[in-house]
Amino acid sequence: MKRSLFSQALHTLVSILIGQGAMIAAGIAISRAYGPVGKGVVSYAGIAIMAAMAIGDGLSAAVARVAGDDQSRIPAAYAAARRIVAIVSLIAAPPIALLGLLVPSQHALIAVAVAFPFALYLQTMNGFHLIGLRVERTNIASLATNAATGVAMLVAIATHRVDINGILAIWVIGYAAGALIVSRGLHRLAREARSVDVGRTLRELTQFARLSSLSSLATYLSVRVDVFIVSALLSPVALGNYTLALACGELMWQVSRAISYSAYGRVAIASFEDGAAITARITRLVIALEVISAVVAFVLGPALVTLVYGPAFAGAGIALRFLLPGMMVYAADAILTYFLSVRANRPGLIVRIELVTLSVCALTTFATVGRFGIIGPAIATTLAYLFSFGAKAIVFARYTGISARDLLVVKGEDFAALRHAPRVVESGATTAPL
Repeated sequence: MKRSLFSQALHTLVSILIGQGAMIAAGIAISRAYGPVGKGVVSYAGIAIMAAMAIGDGLSAAVARVAGDDQSRIPAAYAAARRIVAIVSLIAAPPIALLGLLVPSQHALIAVAVAFPFALYLQTMNGFHLIGLRVERTNIASLATNAATGVAMLVAIATHRVDINGILAIWVIGYAAGALIVSRGLHRLAREARSVDVGRTLRELTQFARLSSLSSLATYLSVRVDVFIVSALLSPVALGNYTLALACGELMWQVSRAISYSAYGRVAIASFEDGAAITARITRLVIALEVISAVVAFVLGPALVTLVYGPAFAGAGIALRFLLPGMMVYAADAILTYFLSVRANRPGLIVRIELVTLSVCALTTFATVGRFGIIGPAIATTLAYLFSFGAKAIVFARYTGISARDLLVVKGEDFAALRHAPRVVESGATTAPL
């Protein structure tokens, strides 16, 4: 039985809130126990592992592109994806570990290298659950990666007061657990994949994944290059404050992320026109929700940051206000990117947009960080977010003929459409109004 987008989005949202709640509690405990320096180390590892997640996102999009229209090819896509995950892990993880060993300020990358294969596998294999409209399985894996990890960190700090390396070890185990949970939902595919010819699918998947993964990596770098610059040019205290500001701002994205993520499978298997309509509706909903969240965060955010994390993190609350305008619109960037990459088949265009976004963020950060401290990167990030969303919105409107008003202004029926379950048509594909 296929569930409605509302029920799947609600399931995703609850999972995110539980996971984020546990990780926030762990973050507060880490901040109190180890100060801004310890908080910065753990946050830096979490940001660095997003490189693996970005590559996995690209592979997941490639799976949706290759197998979404013809689901008989899913077993071959599964076998091909596993091979690619193994090859990329063998290529990427050792240099990351070497950098962590040789550069004192980058020691957190040792944990990132160990977690890399698990994170890449987890994010890639999520794609098979998404095109099967089984988002609940990916949510359970996310709970293991976030909620269980956060609880384990809290227990470790409260009972044994482990050092930061112990905290990072728990973090790595969380990704391993998430990968295991995702794999256990794919046993049938694993059996079917043994008897299929993977050659043609491997070539197609690799060809599309090259661009889609490069697009995801460029997206990751364009919105995280500021963190690496802060890590290199400012103090560990500044890094701790800045990463906290980013984390607080991204809390606004939890509802919109749940809706967008739950809609990916529907966009992947819908017709071009239906996929465009779903994407526009999600974009309108997300922006409406984010405007409200941004106003609340602007008014209350700085005071809450200082109250919860302590006076040492006061700078994070100030930086948060400069991040909010960009974060408000960037929450809708993901669904636009997914449509343009998977349904419009233009991952190369996304790469070009993201490379310009990366340049905007990097150059503006370098130009402002010395004079304004962490406020400079916050301004740079906002400009980058605004450019990325604006460019993709223009391209989306050009490809689909959907007007700016229909893309940006929420309608009354948008909320009602969330409750409709997908309809199964004779071809075996699934379609839905949202």
